[in-house]
Amino acid sequence: MANPIVISCSKCSKEYKVEEKILGAMVKCKGCGDSFVAAVKKPPQSGPSPKVQEDDEEDGKVGKAYTIVSETETPKCANCAKELLNAKAIICVHCGFNSRTRTWNRTKKLVDKTAGDYFLWHLPAIISSVVVVVGLVLLVVYFWKVPGWADANPNDTLPWLLNTLFFKIYMTVMVLYLVWSLGIYAFMRFVYFPHPPEEEIIEK
Repeated sequence: MANPIVISCSKCSKEYKVEEKILGAMVKCKGCGDSFVAAVKKPPQSGPSPKVQEDDEEDGKVGKAYTIVSETETPKCANCAKELLNAKAIICVHCGFNSRTRTWNRTKKLVDKTAGDYFLWHLPAIISSVVVVVGLVLLVVYFWKVPGWADANPNDTLPWLLNTLFFKIYMTVMVLYLVWSLGIYAFMRFVYFPHPPEEEIIEK
């Protein structure tokens, strides 16, 4: 073997002599079965150098140099080093690591929601809807009944005050503002947020 290079398995530290052209390729350790990148082994700082195994006792092949196992362009997970499904895959199917957000996806156990939970969740929206209807009805009754009441009692202060232009504008603005605010709240609760918030079960 010309110019042998000493490499070692990154998992079990088993050493082998290989040709220089193998450096940088992915090889498979025959001791533990793990794959690693062939790289020049750094010399130890002190003590005698370990014995380099040149033959494979299991296969009975003496002096056989390592060769490239396989070459692939499929990206690998940065967390578990296993291959992703394809070049466009973001989430590793083996460990759940998201290579874009650098986070792990985990499964959560949630509390089941009952009909009572849904009723309590929608109760504020139901009350808001009732207030909207009542407010509109009162506004219609106000404009329908107050003028006649004021005409029938010209000497009373209250009917006269309720029938003034200022009070009519004030009542209209206040009622419409209340109807708009509660109506938007009820609409958002019924349409955009129809489900109660999720509650995770924390196992001790």
